[in-house]
Amino acid sequence: MTTATSDLTRAPELRSPGLLHRLATYFQVMFPLHVYGPVAVLTFFSFTFAAQAIQPGGGVRIRPEGMFGLGSMLLVLLLMRLFDEMKDAKVDRLYFPDRPLVTGAVKYGDVKLLSIAAMLALAALNVNRGPATTMMLLLYVWLVLSWQWWFFPGAVGRSFFLVFMTTATLIPFLLAYLYAVHLRASGGALQPWRASLLVLAYWVPFFAWEVARKIRAPEDETAYPTYSRLWGPRRAAAVLMALLLVGGGATCCLVLTCGLPRVLAAYHGALLACSLVPVAAFLLRPGRRTAKLRQVVVLYTFFFHAGTIVELLRTRGAW
Repeated sequence: MTTATSDLTRAPELRSPGLLHRLATYFQVMFPLHVYGPVAVLTFFSFTFAAQAIQPGGGVRIRPEGMFGLGSMLLVLLLMRLFDEMKDAKVDRLYFPDRPLVTGAVKYGDVKLLSIAAMLALAALNVNRGPATTMMLLLYVWLVLSWQWWFFPGAVGRSFFLVFMTTATLIPFLLAYLYAVHLRASGGALQPWRASLLVLAYWVPFFAWEVARKIRAPEDETAYPTYSRLWGPRRAAAVLMALLLVGGGATCCLVLTCGLPRVLAAYHGALLACSLVPVAAFLLRPGRRTAKLRQVVVLYTFFFHAGTIVELLRTRGAW
């Protein structure tokens, strides 16, 4: 009797998932590699191909010596997600009770362990990589400070806008790192204004996604802070529209002033126009039927990168 009772007491412990199972659960739910992997691949090659093509007479090709940057980019995206988990633990318990970290399917200790492993992998990938090593160090410092809300967590944490600004500025640092990877792989430095325009054009899709994912229909709002709740749905949609216009303008300017194939300007102009239509529909009539802005920006970003890669390989491919 005692033995049976003891066995029953130990049964849940014996059935509890191990570390590998918990990590698999985390990647499946919170960081699906079939989503983030293509994001890293498309962004990396689109950006580096554009950087190569901007150089006078520059041919576009995959450079094996720069592939460490692709792995680093995926690791940085993972770290952004992991740091976010630790920063938003209290918020997740209130608004996202089904997430694996809240239910206990994944432990916060697993997140810390995975963060350490990702940091060590980043360090290993970026040792002795010239300017990429320096930029990775700056990016990592900025990442840590951003998720700690800089030096004033009490003041910044009470301002949704300041929290947003400390995190939204991470992407320009990531893109500057990719530019440093380009320098390491090809040695072809760009004029400062061209490099800045390149970073701006590629920053905006990320910025727009950050805004779009926190815009909801009025009937779907909760106590969770979204841009549509704090600014109003129409103002939030107007901000998103302005971002897309800035990004589209920067991209077309990059194409027309830096010697890229002019068909890309027409392509990005058409892509921008198609993306603005559903944003305008939500702005005019906010509601559940028109609140598909996150999906709109995801599609915009996909075709932004995929179309750029295809056209640059077609017209500037050097194998």
